[in-house]
Amino acid sequence: LGMEALGYIVREAQGSVRDALSLLDQVLSYGGDRLDDATVIEALGVVDRQTIFQLCDAILQKEASRLLDLVGEVDARGHDMADVAELVVEHLRDVMVAKVSEEPARVLRERAPAELSALVEQAGQCERSLLHRLFSLAVRMAEDVSRSLSPRVSLEMGLLRLLEAEAAQSLGALLKKSDAGRRGESGVGGARIESAPVQSAAAKAVEPSAPAKIPEKTAPPSPPRPASPVQQEQSNPPKEAPPAPVSAREPERVVEPAGKSWADFVGGLQGAGPALASVLQHGNLFEFGPREVKLGYERGSFYWESVHEPENRDLITSQLRDYFGQPTRFSIVEAEGDKADQPATLAEMVEQEGVDREEQIRNDAIAHPAVVGAIVVLGGEVEKVTPLEANS
Repeated sequence: LGMEALGYIVREAQGSVRDALSLLDQVLSYGGDRLDDATVIEALGVVDRQTIFQLCDAILQKEASRLLDLVGEVDARGHDMADVAELVVEHLRDVMVAKVSEEPARVLRERAPAELSALVEQAGQCERSLLHRLFSLAVRMAEDVSRSLSPRVSLEMGLLRLLEAEAAQSLGALLKKSDAGRRGESGVGGARIESAPVQSAAAKAVEPSAPAKIPEKTAPPSPPRPASPVQQEQSNPPKEAPPAPVSAREPERVVEPAGKSWADFVGGLQGAGPALASVLQHGNLFEFGPREVKLGYERGSFYWESVHEPENRDLITSQLRDYFGQPTRFSIVEAEGDKADQPATLAEMVEQEGVDREEQIRNDAIAHPAVVGAIVVLGGEVEKVTPLEANS
């Protein structure tokens, strides 16, 4: 038997020597004297690791069609979907070990050299923060699949959620988004995204307008100098790129009834459609107001397809009508360009709030006079800060 085949027998025995011997007898009875890894896998009825590698490759490459095809193949072979979910969790753990360990071969002793090389290659395709998020989502997925009445559907939806995961952004990047939104550059927190490019274009047209008149001052020598400032004053609000249409429409899109917000609306939708509320949390909010709500998604993504389903659009439109007390247009646009330039999604903001809060608690604890005094007296450094409410 090869090392991979022996590894499958050991794993299925779960530490029991008696079970391992029974499984070995089962394999020998099934395949006879000449056994290979494929025969052992077939005899035990387990999912081979190559399939798990392919599933994780599809997640990292964001290939939804390939991911669903692999799940279909595994299901066609009669494998337990809960086992597949658990193997994905174990695999992501091994990828993280390969990412952070200086000697992954020593930690992952049960892995063959070829598998270790493949794990290291996968680890090099993503950041640590993304692997942490993938592992956390995979653990929840495995729990859902084990309790689900439709294991395959739960596995597919859980894997698609892994596929949509992104690396956590730094606080500086999110603050930059927020500052840009307040300046009307990226539209974060309101319906400014469409007007922002027009405003910037208008600003660019206005800024060079004064220098553009400089040749008019020097070229015709006949007009007197005082006429030049008058021409400049007239050129500052040029007719060809007036910001008036933008500013005239912008208050109508930005002004919201008192107490109305996107987070409030999505929270209210949890009761009617919790799954749909989760989809909305991952949309880039370009506009929010009683006249129109505009969301952006990556074309072809799981969220894009979900929000386009007729029953979901009908539910959103109905909820918006109840929320604003009037018919509200709901539109979906393609979120193009660099994701760093897109408005932050509600899910990103909520997640970042938690990260910021933990970081603030840690900084406050380390800066506390009692902690500083203890470090001075005893030496050493702070390794971990645990908030009190985490233990309650």
